[in-house]
Amino acid sequence: MFRPTPGLRSAGLAALAALCTLPVNATPLTLSGSLTVQASGTSAAGNPVSFMATFTTSGSTLALTLVNTSLVPTTASADVLGSFYFDVLQDGVRPTTLTYAAAAGQVYEVRRNAPDSFVPGSLPGGDTDLRALANDAGTWQFRTMDPGLPPGLGFGIGTVGNSTLSPNNFNPKIVDQADYTIYSTGTQSDIDPVGNLAGRLLVRGTASFRFTGLDPSRPVEIVDRFVFGLGTSPDSIILAVPEPTAAAFIVSGLLAALVTRLIRRRPSAGACSRSDAPPAS
Repeated sequence: MFRPTPGLRSAGLAALAALCTLPVNATPLTLSGSLTVQASGTSAAGNPVSFMATFTTSGSTLALTLVNTSLVPTTASADVLGSFYFDVLQDGVRPTTLTYAAAAGQVYEVRRNAPDSFVPGSLPGGDTDLRALANDAGTWQFRTMDPGLPPGLGFGIGTVGNSTLSPNNFNPKIVDQADYTIYSTGTQSDIDPVGNLAGRLLVRGTASFRFTGLDPSRPVEIVDRFVFGLGTSPDSIILAVPEPTAAAFIVSGLLAALVTRLIRRRPSAGACSRSDAPPAS
């Protein structure tokens, strides 16, 4: 189990320099049974946040569970978990057959100065189907990304635009603003949201995703780098990598856009070049 060190907030060139010092080549980790990754940091709203992702495989199926484990109740849109980037390999190659099969979570309407209201879905236990399979239909979208551009991973799940990470964003198959992002009640039974979170439909605590299309005769490897996207643009991201290079960096959405522009242009002194990102398979 990976336990990245607490996240740090940094601005301008200092944060860009930190991003450039990340390892050039990520190490695939053979997935046998399950793999859990935990990350923590500070949101763009200045609140402590923490998240967990668990991968499991069975035959041709890959399951992913995302949990907002923040001990402080989610109150601002910058605190919600709205996207997650990861990479899967088989014999060093990303499986082109990986197919989005299912996604589920329990949805609540969060209200200011009132208890959260459970909104039953059509799945067993009242879960809501979180899959977005067409424009504006469903919630969380699965996309194959360009691993040569930030955040440097081959797959992503998200219910927000992440427009500052273009072309590795989720437009246009998304829902409006913060809806269906994952929130935490912390140590409380409910939250008291502020700003545009009030009246939103949010996923409480946990969302589960299932993908098919793996070759069961070949080992499954998970690349040891993960990005948790907070907010809607994203407002900030936590990049988690395991020991001995464990770290959690908080990077503002504007800085993420700057990194994208720098990498797409010819490398210059002081900027991350394309070779600083994991190579595409």
